[in-house]
Amino acid sequence: MSETETTDRRIPPSFAEFPAPAPAAAAPPVGREPQAPASAASPRRTVFAADAVGAPDSLSPELARLAELALHRGAETPVSIGLLGGAGSGKSSALTALIRRIEALAKAAAAGGPYVSQALVLQVGGHELADEAEAVLAARLHQALERREPAFAQECAADAVHSTSDPRALARATNERLDQARSRLDTERQALEDVSARRARLVDTVLYETAGSEVDAYARSRRSGIESALRSFGIAGPDPIRAYKDEVNGLARGRGGSSRAGLAMRSLWAYRGQTRWLVLAVIFLALAWAFGYLERDHAWIDSIRGNGETARPLADWLQAHLSWLATLRSAAIIIAILCILANLWRAFRFVQPVSRGATLLQRDVAQRGQDLDQRLSHQTRRVDNLTRDVDALTARAAEAEKRAGDGAGQGAIELPPFHASASDRMGTESARAFFASVSNRLASGGGSAPQRVVIAIDGLDAAASSAAESIAALLARPGFVAVMTADPARVGADRLSRIVQVPFTVAPTDHAALVDRLLGRAAAPTSAAAEPVEARHSSLDTPVSDGEAELLAALSPLAGPSPRGVKRFVNLYRLARLDAPDELAPLAFMLALDAGGSADEIAAVDASLTGTDERAPFILQQSAGSRLAAGLSAAEQAEGKKLTLGNMRRARDVARVWSFGSGADVAF
Repeated sequence: MSETETTDRRIPPSFAEFPAPAPAAAAPPVGREPQAPASAASPRRTVFAADAVGAPDSLSPELARLAELALHRGAETPVSIGLLGGAGSGKSSALTALIRRIEALAKAAAAGGPYVSQALVLQVGGHELADEAEAVLAARLHQALERREPAFAQECAADAVHSTSDPRALARATNERLDQARSRLDTERQALEDVSARRARLVDTVLYETAGSEVDAYARSRRSGIESALRSFGIAGPDPIRAYKDEVNGLARGRGGSSRAGLAMRSLWAYRGQTRWLVLAVIFLALAWAFGYLERDHAWIDSIRGNGETARPLADWLQAHLSWLATLRSAAIIIAILCILANLWRAFRFVQPVSRGATLLQRDVAQRGQDLDQRLSHQTRRVDNLTRDVDALTARAAEAEKRAGDGAGQGAIELPPFHASASDRMGTESARAFFASVSNRLASGGGSAPQRVVIAIDGLDAAASSAAESIAALLARPGFVAVMTADPARVGADRLSRIVQVPFTVAPTDHAALVDRLLGRAAAPTSAAAEPVEARHSSLDTPVSDGEAELLAALSPLAGPSPRGVKRFVNLYRLARLDAPDELAPLAFMLALDAGGSADEIAAVDASLTGTDERAPFILQQSAGSRLAAGLSAAEQAEGKKLTLGNMRRARDVARVWSFGSGADVAF
C-alpha cells in the first residue's frame, strides 16, 4: 500500500479539501499568569471531574430501541442484552440511561400501547456477584419484590421452600398460613358487614341520630310552623320533631308507594280535617246550584200564589226580591272556594316542609354516603382478594398434605433467608427454585404482580469467571430480561455468545466535546430524562417486507449452520435495519457473516474491502468460498444492483455495533 493511500484512509476526503490550518501564531497563547477568580454572581465551574458513573447526556436511538425490546409484549422472553466495550468506554452510563428509559417507558405504557406497564427493574453491580452469585441475585430480587408486592414475594418464597424442604414441615407451615389467612378473612368479612350495615342505616342515622344534619337544623328552625301543620292533621304526637322526621323518612324511602305527587294528593283528603273542608265545599256548591235554579225557574213562585189570597203577598215579596238569590248563589260559590282554598293551604303547610326535609335528607345522605361507598368498595375488594388467597392456600395445603402423607411431621418450618448478608444466604438450590417460581407466576399473569422483570448487571466480568454461565442460566427464564455490561476482552467472545442474545457495542465518545464540557466551555446537551417517551407505537413493529424475508432466507446458510446462529441473525437484523434503512441488503450480508461466518470467510471479506474509491464495486477475492459468493449474489439481487465498497463499509460499521467485538477491534 502506498503512502498516499495510507494517508487517504486515515483522513476523510472531505477534510482534505480544506486548506491546512494557519501556523501556531493563529492559536491563542497559553497563559502562564493565574486568571482572575470568577465573581460571586457567576456560576462556579468544576475544577475536578470525578470518575463516577452517570447517565449520558442523550439517549441514542439504538439504546431506546433496546428499551422497547425489553418491554415489548411481542418480545418472547427470556431476553439477554449485552452492552459491550472496553474499560472506561461508557458501558455503565449507557446502562443507566437504558434503565431510566425502560422505567419511563413502563410508566408511559400505562395509557396503552404495545408495551407492558408493570415492570420491575433491578440493578446489581458485578462486584456483588463475586461470591455466591445466584444466592445474591435471588436475595436482591426478593428484596425488590417484597418492597413492591409483598404477597407475591411471599408466595414465590414459599414455592421455593416447597421444592427444597421437608414436605411434612411444609404441610404444617401451609396449614398455619391457611389458618392465619382464614382468620384475616373472617375479620375483613365482619368489617365488610359493619360497613354494609352502616350504609344501609345511613338514612336513619342522618335523620334521627345526627344532630348537625341539614334536615335536623331545618326542622328545629321551623318547629312552630311544622308542629302546627302536623297537629292540624292529627299526627304531631308527643314529639312533633320525631313525627315530622317520620314523615320525611317515609317520603325519602318511598314506603308504601309514597312519592311527592302521591303525598300531595293524599294531603288533600287523607288527613284529619281535610275531608270536612271538601264536604263543606260540596254543600255550598250544591246550594249555589239550587239558588241559581230558583233564580232561573219562577214556577215555585206561582205555586206559592196558588195557595190562596193569604200567600199572594209572600209571593209578590219574593218576586220583588229575586235578586237576593243571585247574591246568595255568589256567596255560596265564594264559601265553597274558600273551603277548597283552606284545604289546599292546609295541604301545602304539611307537604312543603316534608318535601323540603326529604330534599335535605337526600343531600345529607349523598354527602355522607360517598365516604361509606368508597370504604365499602375497598372492603369488598379486600374480602375478594383474601377469598382468592384462602382458596389458593386451601389447594396448596391439600397438595402439601398429600405430599407429606399420613405421618405429618411436627417440626416447625423456617423460610430460607431471602436477604443478602455475608454470612447468611440461601443456597443455590433455593435460589434457583425461587427464580423458577417467579418465572412461573409471571407466565401465569393476573393480579398486580409484575408482568416482566428486568435484571441489570453492571460489570459481568467483575463476577467470578465461573459465574457468568450460572448467572445467565438463572435469568434464562420466561418473564425475565437480562441487561449486562461486559468487556469482551475479559469475558471472551465465545462465552458471551452463549450468554447474550443481543450484543450492543457502546459507541465511542466524542472526546473533543467531552473535553469542552469538562472545562465548562460548552453546555451539556439535553438530558435523556427530559426526552418525551412515545409508548403508543414501537419502531420494532415496523413490518418486514416480502423482499427482506426472501433475502434473509437466502442468507440463512451463511448465518448457519446452527439454528442459534440463524435465530440471532434474524433477531439482530430486525433491530439493526432501522440504522441503515437505505442499505438493508449489505447490512443483512454483514450480519449473516458475523453470525455464522468462519474466520477465513471473515478475513476474505475484510480483505475485499480495501480500496479508496467508495463508489467502486465490491468484488470478493478469489479465495472466498461458495457460501460467500452465494450470499453476495443474493444481496445484490435484492438490492437490484452491484454493491459498492461504500455500501459494504457502512453496513460493516452498523453490524459492528451489533456484534460481540469491541469497537474498532472487531475482526471483520
